[in-house]
Amino acid sequence: AAADSTQNTIPSVCCGISAQRKVPILHRGGVLGEFRLVSPMSVTGVSEVWFAVDGYGEQYAAKAARLHPDRELLERIRLLDCKNLMELIDCGEEEGVWYEIYPYYKNGCLSGVLSEEQIREKVLPGLINALEHLHGSGIIHNDIKPENIFWDDGFGSVVLGDYSCISRKGRSRQDTRFPMRRRRSCWEMCVKARRTGFRRGSHWQSCRGETDW
Repeated sequence: AAADSTQNTIPSVCCGISAQRKVPILHRGGVLGEFRLVSPMSVTGVSEVWFAVDGYGEQYAAKAARLHPDRELLERIRLLDCKNLMELIDCGEEEGVWYEIYPYYKNGCLSGVLSEEQIREKVLPGLINALEHLHGSGIIHNDIKPENIFWDDGFGSVVLGDYSCISRKGRSRQDTRFPMRRRRSCWEMCVKARRTGFRRGSHWQSCRGETDW
C-alpha cells in the first residue's frame, strides 16, 4: 500500500523514462543515505538522476555517478548563501557510487522558447548572481546549459544546479568529448540560445578553466 501511495505522488516528468544501460548505476527502490529511489528522470552514459523521497515523503532529486567532483569545492558550495544556486542537501559514496541529493524542482529546467522579457528579467539576473557567488569562491561551473538551469517554484527566477563538472578557477577541466569545440562566452551562449529558443545544450557551452563568462 505504501508503494502504491508513493507511486501516485511521482511527478509526470519522471514517469515512463527507461534506464537503458547495460550496467545500471542505481535501481528502483534502492537507498542512498536516507533517501529512497522511486523513478529515473535522466540516464546518460556517465550518470543517473532519480526522483527520490525521504522517510517523510519529501521529494528530492538524487544524482549518481561513478566519478565525483572535488569534495572540497562541493563543501565550499554548501557554505554559499545564494538563492540562485541549487542547494546540495547531501552527498557521499555508497558501494562505490558517488551520489548527490538536491531539492526537486517541480517546474523543471529551461525549455521551449523564452521571451526576451523572461531572459532579461528572470533568467540572466539569477544566472549572473549564481556565477558571481561561484567565481567569488574560486569555483568554475563549466557546464552551463538549459538542462542545468531550473525554474524556482514561482517561476520568478532560476536556480543553477549540477556541480559534476566544477573545477578550481584557473585550472582547465579537459573536455575529452569535444576537444576541438571553440569555447563560447556566456554572452555568446545567451544570444545564440535566444535565437534557437534554448533548444540545444551546445549553444550554452561555457568557457572552461578561467571563467564561465
